[in-house]
Amino acid sequence: MVDKKQLPVVALSRGHNKFQRGATRSYKGRHVWEFEIVSNIVKEVEAELKRIKVDKLVYVPDLDFCEKVSRVTMTGTASELMGTIRFINRREVKYAIEVHANTHSNSKVKGVEIFYLRGSMQGRVIAGMIAAAFNEAKVITPVVIKDDTASHVYATTGKHLAFLKYTKMPAVIVECGFMSNDRDMDILVNHPIQIGKAIAKAIQRLILASSTQ
Repeated sequence: MVDKKQLPVVALSRGHNKFQRGATRSYKGRHVWEFEIVSNIVKEVEAELKRIKVDKLVYVPDLDFCEKVSRVTMTGTASELMGTIRFINRREVKYAIEVHANTHSNSKVKGVEIFYLRGSMQGRVIAGMIAAAFNEAKVITPVVIKDDTASHVYATTGKHLAFLKYTKMPAVIVECGFMSNDRDMDILVNHPIQIGKAIAKAIQRLILASSTQ
């Protein structure tokens, strides 16, 4: 029998893959995609989790498998996202976190935005823990917590963010900074270690809090 104490507690998802690469902008003479930024951040999260010996308690959906599913589904964004959500829902995890990088038509808009599903008290608590870790790291500011009705998706479609709505467990989306803001972009590209450590610290605290419940 599987020892449930050894099962993952948190699912950590990359917001994109190489077929659905997200936002892009020109940076120092080349196009940088959100997928590249997020992949580097998640890699650093995994490295830090391994260093502090809680990596076995975090489930990261296999990138190659997600990409195979994405190809089969004609690389449709909605299909790929729902596939990732299904992978996470099949795992016995208590919480889910998805990592993104943001963008805005106004290049002065900056900072970290952490979204939770409106009405989810646990989601709000998780968002607060991640915000605290970012504030302690002082890597990108300001750090703002929002329910998902404040998102661009909800404003333009009236729909909740799918990752938050369809995961079976409390979930948050972490927008680690704005690619459209030059300072944020510098940090996103050049300092994924600091961002990764902030997220890893929040995950460690979340796992610790979960173990006492």
